[in-house]
Amino acid sequence: MVRPVSADDWYRSADWDAEAQALFERKLSRATAHNRPQYLRIKGLALLEADDPRLHDAGEALMRRVVSEYPDSTFDVSVANSTLAQRAAAAGDVDTALELFRASLRAEIGTNISGTSELELAELILRERRTDLLAEAEMALDTLLADDPLLGGLRFRYAVARARLAALTDEPDEAAAFALGALHLAAVDAPISSAHPTFGRVEADDRLFAELEALAEEGDAEAVSPLIDDFRGIDGEVVWDWLLIQRLRWTADDPLIAQQDASRLEAKPIVEELQAAGFDVIDLEAFSLRALPSTAAARTAAPILLRGIEQVSDPDLQASLAMALADRRVRAIAAAPLLEMFGAMRDPALNGHNRPSEAVGAQRRLKSGLGSALSTLARDEHFDTLAALLRDRAHGYHRVYLLWALEHVKHPGAVDVAIELLDDEDLDLNALRTLGDLRSERGEAVLTAIAGRPVPSGRSEEAETARAWIKIAERGLEKLAKARAAGKSRP
Repeated sequence: MVRPVSADDWYRSADWDAEAQALFERKLSRATAHNRPQYLRIKGLALLEADDPRLHDAGEALMRRVVSEYPDSTFDVSVANSTLAQRAAAAGDVDTALELFRASLRAEIGTNISGTSELELAELILRERRTDLLAEAEMALDTLLADDPLLGGLRFRYAVARARLAALTDEPDEAAAFALGALHLAAVDAPISSAHPTFGRVEADDRLFAELEALAEEGDAEAVSPLIDDFRGIDGEVVWDWLLIQRLRWTADDPLIAQQDASRLEAKPIVEELQAAGFDVIDLEAFSLRALPSTAAARTAAPILLRGIEQVSDPDLQASLAMALADRRVRAIAAAPLLEMFGAMRDPALNGHNRPSEAVGAQRRLKSGLGSALSTLARDEHFDTLAALLRDRAHGYHRVYLLWALEHVKHPGAVDVAIELLDDEDLDLNALRTLGDLRSERGEAVLTAIAGRPVPSGRSEEAETARAWIKIAERGLEKLAKARAAGKSRP
């Protein structure tokens, strides 16, 4: 039986016999010029990750071609140099690895590219105990912090690197603080997605944990900063989470610090009220991301959170409070006021895809937070308001969250709204997906007509979109057929 060959196997597979090499070079020469460096990079990485170590040299050679033949392709050059640096470090060639990491960072200058080369450069310097380069390691970590790493694994590695740097510069209290931060980040580490359970996770072994525990015991972590007292839980113990860890090395005149301090001050009465009600909370954003343990707890918190939304002026704080209310157990309390707040945000500037001012960006985040909460809260009892908001184009793409709520609405008008929104350029594809999820007999004719359209060829954006419409309609018909067979389809 002949194995089917994907159209992109020529640059994604780890095949590298004479025939595969010839095919790769032939395809590469015919490719659009600006795509060639990424094909080289992707093929090189496939070879480097192959189980057969004999292919690794070929992978490195392709990465070097990216750098030498396409020096203006900044992203590909940065990734290629970083990959080569990792290989050199693994082989024990520290000086070459350092130079390659620096080359990777030079390629990123003046771009919005943000990789992990800063972190890996600092880690290598610290791992090798290169005391002559500690200032460079600190600068690299400062740059990483300014980019605000979002993944738990990167934050953990940052804290570990800071702890090691403080230990090497004879700052035991600081080393202890960052070590405790790293240990806390590892303890609360969780998947960011069920579809990708290992992506961005903390990776550490017993030896590293033992190192961190030793550093934590060698200094007085609570003496490192007057900020510490602001991060005590209801039991009086310091919570060494990222909100605190990232603050320990920012300078006092940093505008981000001023903004965070103002936000924390505004949130303080709400935090204190939640603590008085028995909730262990120091940061509203973190509080919004965790599920409350019981219906009683959710209903105790909800009035405090709703009052908080009215009391504070910081849109990001309001967004965190709204997200904390995204709990079906408080639907009767929270849905109506959040729908009203969402409906009042009609400024056209909130709908753009342009890079916004900070003020507009904060308002967009708030509207997204409200919409996300409403996707859980809005149901049949709110149908009239939900339908009116969905039909109001002044709310732009933020209405997609309300479509997610519509999928769970049993009101017969939900089908009509979904069909109507197929002509709304902000929601069309999402409306089609919702129509399929509604599993409606009335929606069958619409889905059938779309699924029966001719399938276009080509790679243009128009062709890709047309194929997406057909696939979504086909999936909708499959869902309807299954629901019908189970006697669960709707009119």
